[in-house]
Amino acid sequence: MLLFCLLSITIFKLNINIVLANEQNEVFNERREIQCDGSNEMPKIMRNLIVLQEDCGEVCDTSDDFEKIPGNPFDTMKKEFECDILLTSPTLNPPLVFDEQIIDRRPPRIGALPKTISSLFSYNNRVPLYSRYYEKDADLIAKPQDSTWNVKDIGGLVKQLTETGQIYGSYGVKTSRDMVQILKKYMIDSIKDKHVLVIGSTWPWVEAILLYLGVDRITTLEYAKQNNEHPKINLVTPEELRKSILKGDVPQFDGMVTFSSLEHSGLGRYGDPLNPWGDLITMAQAWCLLKPGARTLVGVPGGKDGIAFNSNRVYGKIMLPHLFSNFEMVFSEYRDFPEDGFASKNIGDFCENPKEDLMHCFQQMTVLEKPK
Repeated sequence: MLLFCLLSITIFKLNINIVLANEQNEVFNERREIQCDGSNEMPKIMRNLIVLQEDCGEVCDTSDDFEKIPGNPFDTMKKEFECDILLTSPTLNPPLVFDEQIIDRRPPRIGALPKTISSLFSYNNRVPLYSRYYEKDADLIAKPQDSTWNVKDIGGLVKQLTETGQIYGSYGVKTSRDMVQILKKYMIDSIKDKHVLVIGSTWPWVEAILLYLGVDRITTLEYAKQNNEHPKINLVTPEELRKSILKGDVPQFDGMVTFSSLEHSGLGRYGDPLNPWGDLITMAQAWCLLKPGARTLVGVPGGKDGIAFNSNRVYGKIMLPHLFSNFEMVFSEYRDFPEDGFASKNIGDFCENPKEDLMHCFQQMTVLEKPK
């Protein structure tokens, strides 16, 4: 039996609906709703989020009260980015409050969050929250296990790309092949022999693609500290980047690539601090670090708006304009799901593997440009 909960609360004069599905997440019946309530208190986390929201400014305003930049298949938004604050404020990368967030070595479920925090994920009561829960990934940031950040392993991936034009990557051959083709068509002139930012890499398949395409230098921004031995790759954590900028070393990138990373930021699955705006802040920071005219490729789950807590966000036409604020649309694979949304039986139209669910399997890629 599937369990769904509808939580109706009021916070900051906003009503909020939260839909909770069972943890198996194989089928979604959005019509079944019952009353439920998250009652755990997290005063330290809430205090951090209040301070964070002040420094964040319009980046963390998820209302619809912004000028739109027309685009196809969706618009983006114009917001004021205070780059000096976005790049240097320590509050935007809050500490993990272990005693409130990690109980019995497990991250919290959406139903366990206090109303004051769960409501902040909802885009002013326009985006539903579901339960798609993982408990075994909470040590990934503290204890990363990948050892392939070296010349031999990355060189092997580049050689495979040179010989076949594709690698398996983290998401299969089709995804890596599509990424290569999109980068060649829309970004090659701005990244070849240039410096490119990569956001979120547990192992370096994206970096291998970029080296294969002739990128000269890569800076990878990743929460987990890895031992990197490749001379063309610089691995940094958000805090290391912030401290470097405070010292006056402000990088300006010619391009950026991120795939299946932003949607996880701030949901706590990997032991990262809860942050309802983690994805929006990261994209805004990237915008600040890109040169005018620079292009970026972003791959995130899409088709319908939803927060599958603690697994990932799914982006539709409410959330995408905020995620891509101040960028101009160049190309997108985005398509809307059918009317039955995540319960759609047309999964083969969106997902290569029919056993996957629509909460994560349709990772459309979008190319954007920072205005010149």
